[in-house]
Amino acid sequence: MKYIKLAAITCIISLFSCSSLKKEYSIQASSGVPVISFCDLPNYQNKQVYLKFAYSGMEEYWAIYPINPDLCARELKVELDFEEEKLPSKIGKAFAKVHRHYWNSYLIIEAIGIYETGKKGGYGHLGSNNSRFLVQKIKKISLAKKSK
Repeated sequence: MKYIKLAAITCIISLFSCSSLKKEYSIQASSGVPVISFCDLPNYQNKQVYLKFAYSGMEEYWAIYPINPDLCARELKVELDFEEEKLPSKIGKAFAKVHRHYWNSYLIIEAIGIYETGKKGGYGHLGSNNSRFLVQKIKKISLAKKSK
């Protein structure tokens, strides 16, 4: 009898925790834009997606990466690019700060954009990246400190 009660409680907790995740996902995807993981970018080439990623680099060599650097970071070298010429002030300040403090900082960004590949000569400084993520709208941006 104890095991049946324990199983029932576990099922109820699982049901509520999964339903809250489902709500969060559907809110972000409500505009019809799929929310994807960084490593799935190649499956959505030339399609609009919602993506959360890290932005870091040094000097002229900057790119976006998965939040967890152990995932597909070596395979995907992605340049960050923007449709807009001028970024809103708050966003521009975040980029200026991370560029000044690149040795101990990076940005975590959630954005809607399009993943592209195939440009002859690559993307970014000296073609160091083999693809790009063209941002159409930044949803969230925050500065993070690198762990020592």
